[in-house]
This record gives sequence, C-alpha cells and structure tokens, in this order.
Amino acid sequence: RQLVFIGLVGLVIYTIMTNTLDKPPTSDFRTFFQRFNLGSFWIYTGFAAYTLEMIKAVDKKLGPGNLWKMMIGQFSKPKELERIFMFLDLRGATTLAEKLGNIRYSELLQDCFHDISVVRRFGAEVFQYVGDEVVLVWPTDRGLDSFNCIEAYFGFMNRINEKSEYYQERYGIVPFFKAGIHKGTVVLAEVGEIKRAIAYHGDTINTAARIQDKCNEYNQSIMISETLLKELNNPDFNEIYSIEKLGSVNLKGKNQTVNIAGLQKVLG
Repeated sequence: RQLVFIGLVGLVIYTIMTNTLDKPPTSDFRTFFQRFNLGSFWIYTGFAAYTLEMIKAVDKKLGPGNLWKMMIGQFSKPKELERIFMFLDLRGATTLAEKLGNIRYSELLQDCFHDISVVRRFGAEVFQYVGDEVVLVWPTDRGLDSFNCIEAYFGFMNRINEKSEYYQERYGIVPFFKAGIHKGTVVLAEVGEIKRAIAYHGDTINTAARIQDKCNEYNQSIMISETLLKELNNPDFNEIYSIEKLGSVNLKGKNQTVNIAGLQKVLG
C-alpha cells in the first residue's frame, strides 16, 4: 500500500511539474499517459518517497505527531500540564558494561530499547533515552486508564522474558529494568536554537527519577509515589497488584519527604 501511495504521489507531482493540471481532471491523466516518460516518472516518484521518509524520520525523532505540533507553534510558549513520568533503569549497568565491553553493551541497549516499543500498547510516549535509562510519559487520563502507567512496565518486562533465550545466548544475561513512577505538574516547551527539542521541566520529573534510585535500597522492581497511588488505588487495582507501603523517604535534592510504595503484579 505504501508503494502504491508513493506511486500516486509521484504521479501527481509529475503531472503538476509537466503543467497538465490546467486541463480537466480526465484530460490531465490522459495527457500524462500520452506524454509518459518512465525515467521522469521514477525520478519524481523517488523524490516523493524520499520526502515522505524524511518526514517520517523527523516525526519519529520528535515523537509521533509532534512534528506537526511544532510546525504550528504549539510548543513555542511554555505551558503547564499534568503528566505521569516513569524512569526505567537497567539494573547492574556498570557491571554489564565492564563484562560485555563498550560495543556489545551498546548492542544490548539497542535491543532493549527496541523492545521498549511494546509500551505504545499502553499509551506511553518515550520522552528520552539517557545512557542506559528510558523516560516514559503519559497524559494523566491515558496513564490512569486501565492502569496503563503500571501495565507498561510489566508489558516491557514480559517482552524481555519472552526473548530470554535470545538475550542469554547473545549477551550471557537477561536484562532487568527497575522503575520509578510519579505524577504531577510539569512545563512543556520547545527549547534550543542550534538543536531544537521538545522538553519537560519541573519537580515531577526529578521526583520520578529519585524514586527509581531507591529501588535497589528497598529491593523493589517498581516503585510509585503515594500521589499517583491514590489515583490508581481501587478494588480492581488491589486485585491485580500487591502494594507494599514503604512510608516517607528523603529523596536526593528534595527538602520535603515523599511517601512511596512498591508494587508486584499478582494477577494477569
């Protein structure tokens, strides 16, 4: 279907470039086929294909739909939004890097970050990759719906476990990620001049990162702030997940303590 679409785009471009659109539509294409030049047609089709691929690549780089939003200036002025953030971090990353070496460790991350695409099923957007860490973000309603912001973590780890033989054979380990999640107000804006980017700012992001930092200390795979837990917690949630409240903790860089909890999935 994509090739047919590209061919049609090339046909239209060729028709425009050969000045046949000043005639009735039926005459346009009749004229086109009468003047058909295979070489020119494929040049225009190739140009159309290249343009479409470039647009797709830029859109993928910025995140689905963000290219258009940038073009119409939706991010030009900072705006406050409610968002849910998840920080995912590869456990034992330093040891793995030493064991595998730089190239193979980078290949491991490439494989893991390819498999992270499963989170799109749960409405997540990949905000950024930072070393061995991935940051996911949801609009609040989408993240709360069907517990997407929690299910995304287990969906990702299930994908890793499904490919455990592949990871074991190729790298000698099955990677494991720990996660910290928090909800709050952030500011969204377009930043930069030499290299433009869409950025989130705010304490919500720092808090989610600090919660993830506590996973090893509390021997938890996924930890969540009480702020978010209160909005998720209901009878259905309690049937699916086991909650271990860990109380109030001091997070690095924050003056106020934050109440956190660990989660385990017990159903599904």
